[in-house]
Amino acid sequence: MTIDTKASTAIIGIGASAGGLEAIEQFFHSMEDGQFFSFVVVQHLSPNYRSYMPELLKKATDMDIITAEDGMTISEKTIYLCPPSFYITVDSNRKIKLAPYPSSRSPHFPIDELFESMAHQLKEKAVGIVFSGNGSDGTRGLKSIREAGGLCIAQDDSAKYRDMPLSAREEGVVDFVLSPDEIPQNLLSHFNYKSYIFSDDILSEIFFLLNKSTNVDFSQYKLNSVKRRIERRMNLCERKFYSAEDYKQFLLENPGEVKKLKEDLLIGVTHFFRDKPAFEYLEKEVFPKLVEEKKKNHSKSIRVWVAACSTGQEAYSIAMLLNEELIKQQMDIQVQIFATDVDKNAIKTASLGRFNKQIIATVPQSFQTKYFERDKEDYVIKKDIRKMIVFAPHNITKDSPFVDLDMVSCRNVLIYFQPELQQRVLSLFHFALKENGYLFLGPSETLGRLSNLFGTLNSKWNIFSNTSMDRGQISNGLAKQARGGAPGSADARLAEKYTSYKAYNHANDFPTMLLDEMLEACVILDDESEVIFSSSKAQQYLSFPKNKSNFNIHHIVPTSLSVVIGAAIKKVKETHEEASFENIEVRYKDHREYCLNLVVKPVFKTDSGFRNIGIFFEEKKVEFLKKEYKAYPYDPEFLIHQRINEMEQELYLTKQHLQSTIEELETSNEELQSTNEELIAANEELQSTNEELQSVNEELITVNNEYEKKIEELIQLNNDMDNLLINTKIATIFLDKEFHIKQFTPEATNVFYLMERDIGRPIHHISHVLKYENFLRDLEDVLLNPYTVENEVQSTTGKWYSIKIMPYRTSENFIEGIVITVQDITELKVIDKNFAMSVNALEQMGSRIIVTDMEGAVTHANQSFCDFAGSSEDELTGAFIGEICGGHFQNTGFLNHWQIAKEGSRWNGELSYENTSGEETCEYLIIAPLLDENGTIVQVMTIGTDITDRRKEQEHLFKSEVVSMITQVAIAEQDSIKIPLDKITKRVVPSILTSRSNESANPVEGAISQWLLATDPGAVK
Repeated sequence: MTIDTKASTAIIGIGASAGGLEAIEQFFHSMEDGQFFSFVVVQHLSPNYRSYMPELLKKATDMDIITAEDGMTISEKTIYLCPPSFYITVDSNRKIKLAPYPSSRSPHFPIDELFESMAHQLKEKAVGIVFSGNGSDGTRGLKSIREAGGLCIAQDDSAKYRDMPLSAREEGVVDFVLSPDEIPQNLLSHFNYKSYIFSDDILSEIFFLLNKSTNVDFSQYKLNSVKRRIERRMNLCERKFYSAEDYKQFLLENPGEVKKLKEDLLIGVTHFFRDKPAFEYLEKEVFPKLVEEKKKNHSKSIRVWVAACSTGQEAYSIAMLLNEELIKQQMDIQVQIFATDVDKNAIKTASLGRFNKQIIATVPQSFQTKYFERDKEDYVIKKDIRKMIVFAPHNITKDSPFVDLDMVSCRNVLIYFQPELQQRVLSLFHFALKENGYLFLGPSETLGRLSNLFGTLNSKWNIFSNTSMDRGQISNGLAKQARGGAPGSADARLAEKYTSYKAYNHANDFPTMLLDEMLEACVILDDESEVIFSSSKAQQYLSFPKNKSNFNIHHIVPTSLSVVIGAAIKKVKETHEEASFENIEVRYKDHREYCLNLVVKPVFKTDSGFRNIGIFFEEKKVEFLKKEYKAYPYDPEFLIHQRINEMEQELYLTKQHLQSTIEELETSNEELQSTNEELIAANEELQSTNEELQSVNEELITVNNEYEKKIEELIQLNNDMDNLLINTKIATIFLDKEFHIKQFTPEATNVFYLMERDIGRPIHHISHVLKYENFLRDLEDVLLNPYTVENEVQSTTGKWYSIKIMPYRTSENFIEGIVITVQDITELKVIDKNFAMSVNALEQMGSRIIVTDMEGAVTHANQSFCDFAGSSEDELTGAFIGEICGGHFQNTGFLNHWQIAKEGSRWNGELSYENTSGEETCEYLIIAPLLDENGTIVQVMTIGTDITDRRKEQEHLFKSEVVSMITQVAIAEQDSIKIPLDKITKRVVPSILTSRSNESANPVEGAISQWLLATDPGAVK
């Protein structure tokens, strides 16, 4: 068992029409990982409307979505959308090809075009999926994919419009019928399929089961192709198989699976005028010569054999072209086309001559009008063409061929046969053809070893002419060669094993053989007197032509016997009782003579009558019937006269009836003919118009589905916007270009006196509480010069509002009106007022304020600080706090205190330093962190107050107090004052020195010392 890894090259074709958008969205939503796939999506789209498919699909998948362009290389995990009015196809290099729709009025089938190109280029790797839609587009393309061994899937009954998937299902070309969300898993399973080993014994048994069911010997088909088809069926089954032996046992137990396998092996895909250039060559080169030759030789018939005709399109195509040529050359020649196939169901379909609109799409429009009749939704081949063709079951590998043929067509069948079988079938065709007869093969088929028996007319389309040779020798020799096979080859060994295996199973034929031996000479006729059964003992009385496949009893017996049989059949049909005749003398051309007794009786009776007639022959007395019956003496002359009299009487009555009918019809015939012609012309126009309307209707349905989806999104978006506007508590009013109200939010009623019925009224008709004299003028300015106007306006109640008037812009950037927003800012106004007062108070205090960020960069400085620093606020903004004011802060310990505040602690105290003029300055500082609403430190503020003058005043006052103290004691005695002054000096001077510079303290100390020295020189040491 092996796992296939070809998924990396898989291209998935998707076709949809009306109602398909929802299915496509479901499909891609369920496709979780599309990395192993590429997708080509075709819809019936109208070129007059924009498609929203790309936008809508983006919500369902993460894959790339691209509108296809000609020449694009297909990439994995990408969705390619076919543009409207284009056919999209895929070539062998994984490139996209686009072609515009032809200008003809006929319906277009873009899905079929895509699928057929995928089948041709990708073979078994092709996958086609048909979703919802009207019509039958996609069915023909799925047939081609099925023939190539690809995978075909149709949507189940969940399809909104079932015509397209149902058409494919009824045609029998669908492998799976699934819902859109089930398909992705199926794709993954399909491309991870198992490969099995088939022994010769197992294949032989499978071939026997198929032969028993279908009467077709598949052992002579190409084994690799057959194995692939069997593996395909094994992987498509719901049941999982572990070996080929397991599947063989399943076939034995399930006859239905044998039938499905047969259908897979006998895929009959055909189209009208398939390979159009090939049929053009027949029309222009082959058929004119054929008819001219018939005319020259005064021949009365053209005989053609279409072997493996499937559902008949090829046979009808040849019939139409031959009829055209006969009309052109004004020849009245009978055309006999024998169309045969091994598939009886296909023959049954072909004989009906009924096709849908999609199937006949490849028929030229002139031929559609001329050779088809409309019957509701179908097209039926006209009788003139239908009567040219005889459809019959026939197996070209073992049944006898037709003979004396002017042409044999067998296309795209030989490629499935082994070389030995190909040569045997070709030898039969050579035997069946007249000299210079034509052979028409498929484009991939060759003559092989028989190429010397045919002349080549067209090598591209494999059209040949038969050359003159001994047919018998060629046929016999090749038949022996084919039976022998290629010695030692695997195919020959398998054929031999299958033949040996089949010999042991002839026991099933014994009952039929014994029954045939026991039956007397008899034949069974259908309602048209055609022979449907004849016993072996009856063969001596019958003469079957070798070149006909259905036989009327009157054509295969002598005239004398035919007259009797005709009279007997007439009597049986009239009386529903048997009739018998004795002593009938019959002479044959080979001088045989018989004296027969004849019994004709109804057989297979039912309540409503009987289905068939049996004829029993006996050379002796008719005793084997074992019942009494009245026998009529045989008098040929009497019977003939009796029959003539009956026919003359019938003819007389018919003539009278005909004459009266003619007289009645003659008066109205001309009018009816004229009316009929008008009706035909009108009907053709109506049919053509109806087809166009159907196509347009599908396109409109697709567009409508997209619009519905878009409307749903717009409704959701509108709901979101409504909730946003309502919950933001912002009054909003939308106006059109004429200033008429389009919409407003509930909050707007608190400012403008609005009600729902005011929608559509001009805004200037509505009263409001705003003191806004320039309101209308601002509206006009915004509309004429698109910009935003902002104003703060007070209301008559004392509240403050912020009003914004903005242009209303569309997605195309057109101005289509005005948007007004009104927000209550009363509280902000109060806060601003209080803040302004605080700032003013600080400014009045003369405090220097500076704010920095967490890195020390200045973010704000008030005017007092700017004056102190000698710089403007703009110049200070962004500067480092330690570098401003000439760097004087750096030597004072300020940065240490700033760092403490940055970490969350407040500091206050005095700092002394030299200012920018070099003067000693003393400042009282408060350094504090600033927090946001979350309590996080975001900035640091420094407030400084200059206390230099106050400090000087304090020093002057201190000095005065000292001098006063000294003066008060100057009058004291020297001895009594010496000690107090000494104490004062020792107490005051150190305190002065600790708080002042030496320069400020020394004068006082000097003064005291001088005074002491004057009073007592020994006091100062």
